[in-house]
Amino acid sequence: MGDESVCLGTFGEAAPQIGLRLVPGDGASTFAKKGTFLAELSKASPVELLLPKLTELLGVPCNAVTLMHEGRTLDTEKSLTENEITIPGARARREGEKVMREKKAREEIEREEERHKKANRANELFEEQIATQVGVNREQYELILRNPDPDVKKPRHFLQRLVPEQERALMQLLSASGGGGGGTVWAYEVHHQELRERYERAKQGLQADAANIKRMESSTTNSLLKQTDLGFLGPFDPSVNEFCLWHGTARLEGAGGICANGFDIAYVGSAVGTAWGHGFYFADSASTSMGYTGGGVRVTEVQLGGHGGGGMVGESAVGWKKDPLKEGKAMFF
Repeated sequence: MGDESVCLGTFGEAAPQIGLRLVPGDGASTFAKKGTFLAELSKASPVELLLPKLTELLGVPCNAVTLMHEGRTLDTEKSLTENEITIPGARARREGEKVMREKKAREEIEREEERHKKANRANELFEEQIATQVGVNREQYELILRNPDPDVKKPRHFLQRLVPEQERALMQLLSASGGGGGGTVWAYEVHHQELRERYERAKQGLQADAANIKRMESSTTNSLLKQTDLGFLGPFDPSVNEFCLWHGTARLEGAGGICANGFDIAYVGSAVGTAWGHGFYFADSASTSMGYTGGGVRVTEVQLGGHGGGGMVGESAVGWKKDPLKEGKAMFF
């Protein structure tokens, strides 16, 4: 601890509370020199109330600590007054209480700053994971494309993070679809021109045969349509059963593969089982898809549905649900 001050707390209930400052003596062993300790002790309470907390922090037995004042050893079974310690007057006590409050306030500010530093560092590390395993942002994408080195792999897509209002709306959609919980949502739109063109061609083919397509309902899409702040996910063509579905992926690398190449039948069953045969699995409930994400990073993706066995996949948005102070978890929309 060095020269740090540690607050032991308040001991005894009767007023007034006397502010104390405990300092290791010159003869204290090395293990006891852990800075100073601040405490508040009721005027009528025995000094021994301080010992359990103090010795716990020092890591020693209660009988290994001796308390002294002005060269005299204190009787811990007696109060401060009974140990003939002059108690400061009301004004002095108020000044001491003010110092204690200010000290506690400073410590809380320092702890909050440390929490923010940890959270910011966790966010930075997570962004690095996204960039290396899922996709780079537009600026990095364009920079790589301009690189003349033929050995540099050129990306096929880039990610654009959505604004906070859109991320909050996606969190509401997630909760409405049974996948709610704590944490926040990191959401990205996937930009992949080739996949977008493939999707548009497939959609046009379905629209040409829309009269023969049996209409179906999607609870997720119904929830989505009720939220006007989710308009950026649409529009959807109900004539070809175009709606949002969820897809669970266990690893960020898997999410990156989907973003780069779309769904590849060669990877079907590589991470989870194929209960209904080989194919791409989607759900109308976020909680169902979350069951396929495993532990750690959780990836769930919203895609657009087709009809019959032909299917159709279009891009929507990508997001990660994450608590930076706990185990990183992700949702892929």
